[in-house]
Amino acid sequence: MATIKQLDQGRNNNFDLLRFMAAVMVIFSHSYLVAGTFEQEPLATAIGFMDFGALGVRVFFVISGFLITKSMFRQPTLGSFVLARALRIFPGLLIAAVLCAFIIGPLCTTLSLADYFANSRVYDFAWRLFTVHNLNNTLPGVFETLPYKAQVNGSLWTLAAELLFYVAVLLLGIIIVIFRRQFRLLAGAFPAILLVAAFFWGIVYAPWYMDFVWAWAVLFLLGGLAYLFSGRIIINIPVAIGMLVITALLFHYRSPLLISSFNITLAYGIFVFAYHPKLQVGWFHKLGDYSYGLYIYAFPIQQFLKLKFPLWSAALNFGTSFLLTLILAIVSWYFIEKPMLKLK
Repeated sequence: MATIKQLDQGRNNNFDLLRFMAAVMVIFSHSYLVAGTFEQEPLATAIGFMDFGALGVRVFFVISGFLITKSMFRQPTLGSFVLARALRIFPGLLIAAVLCAFIIGPLCTTLSLADYFANSRVYDFAWRLFTVHNLNNTLPGVFETLPYKAQVNGSLWTLAAELLFYVAVLLLGIIIVIFRRQFRLLAGAFPAILLVAAFFWGIVYAPWYMDFVWAWAVLFLLGGLAYLFSGRIIINIPVAIGMLVITALLFHYRSPLLISSFNITLAYGIFVFAYHPKLQVGWFHKLGDYSYGLYIYAFPIQQFLKLKFPLWSAALNFGTSFLLTLILAIVSWYFIEKPMLKLK
């Protein structure tokens, strides 16, 4: 039996596939949300305490905690860590902002095009979406008659928490640098640290949002701890199955320990699937990392389809929006995201 550290060699893992699956789960769950039939969402109906969208988000945060912590330790400087995170997040968000504010918005608004483009809310929305300062997720006259009223890109609300966790990892890096007395390294990172501080200056997160942040932080922390203790965590399928059985029993008896057990079981199961040699899908990562594009572009397309084809079922909305978003995600990966990542 090998540890995560022993198996963590190059691209020999299923993280791209896991993130792709998580993004698909989010799109699938949102198809019920935009259709106005969320009470019929299959996983929520089956187990009651979670839907497929929430499960996909949990998968994202566990993987992110692992990979972002790994990135911080392996980047040569703290400044390069900040640059790497910015190059991964913001180029795609720029495309999402343009798509929402200047393509889907004009096609769907009830205002005249002149009134729409004269409204300062359009440009404020685009800027705030691009900079992840946009929990007020509305455009003038857009999607106001839909079941999920007026929300343009409902998936992006989790990215604000993601960036907060990146800052937490950056703070961990600063503490390590200070502890090791590498003050020249800290001085070199000072401009990047100032930019991060300026980015978050003045942001106030609503109490209801922070409740979600703390819940997601547990999953991100589990991923980070998996990297820090990767030399001691054994990858073993029977152990994962045993943990799943325990969680199922806790669910059956409605134990207060259910959520904690579920989170730990999910995190361990992710790493077993990602690293176990017998579970590898080696060809998938060669296709490209489309998960981020699927995540940030899908929701406005789903809302657009609901507006134009109001009688479509959730299943038809899902199938069509997934195919359209996948095409956009592939284009985004090869022409926007991948070229930007090369700048690291």
